[in-house]
Amino acid sequence: MAMIRCLECRKDISDKAATCPHCGAPVDAVAARAMQGASGRRALKWIGGGIALLILVRMCSSIGAPSNEEIVPTAPTPPVAAAKPVPDEAMFKTWAAGLTDESVPASLRESYAKNIIAEFPDRPEAAAAKEDLPKLSAQVEEEKTYGAWSYSNEEDGMSGKRIEYAAVASDNVLSLDFPYQGAQRGTLAIRRHPKWGNDVIVSIEKGQILCSSYECPVRIRFDDAQPVTYSGNEPADNSSETVFLPYSIAKKLQSAKRVKIEMNLYHNGVQVLEFNVKGFNPQRMKQQ
Repeated sequence: MAMIRCLECRKDISDKAATCPHCGAPVDAVAARAMQGASGRRALKWIGGGIALLILVRMCSSIGAPSNEEIVPTAPTPPVAAAKPVPDEAMFKTWAAGLTDESVPASLRESYAKNIIAEFPDRPEAAAAKEDLPKLSAQVEEEKTYGAWSYSNEEDGMSGKRIEYAAVASDNVLSLDFPYQGAQRGTLAIRRHPKWGNDVIVSIEKGQILCSSYECPVRIRFDDAQPVTYSGNEPADNSSETVFLPYSIAKKLQSAKRVKIEMNLYHNGVQVLEFNVKGFNPQRMKQQ
């Protein structure tokens, strides 16, 4: 037995009943089943149509609506600043030693003085740095005009004639391996000697400049020009910290601003010294 719906009162009745027990209407089971199937299909259509209408409304409402990123913009992540190194005792010793080294360019010595005053104000060296600072600032202004060169001359005891010098310290610092460890600067010098002639001299404080049995090859770059290899000579006393170069280099120094000098050092390979040679004036060698 199956349940069907009465065509008159729309209540559920048995498909075996001859009349509807609710309203007394005669029961046509086949017609009732057909009517019930059609009602079910209409219900499904209404449900499907309602779902489609909801989807369409949702799609229309989303068109042109700002995204979450537009409503609440993401704040950019601020860049992380590099940590400033904290001056330690070793750095203090480097500044203090450079401050009293007359061969160091005045611009660097002025920087050392300011660092000591700012970072180590309670040290006795800070008080000395404050006293030296005006003089160093004046020397910096002079370097801007004449460069970092220092000039001097002295009398040759044998001939009575003058030995003339011009020298400049390297801007960079070399740190060599044992047994020549420790920061050091190189020196570029021009010497005019009444007996030994005129030379360009490159020297380091400690270490061994490698030379063959007959020459010391040195590469030099003037400003942005291509490097040129020069053949140097060892000093007469065979010291390993100095090499003598052709005097023709001095003429090129008069028009150059920066010079890089490359040499091979024993157990330390290729090393490069950088010099600020701006303002070199050979006439000032006579005036000192």
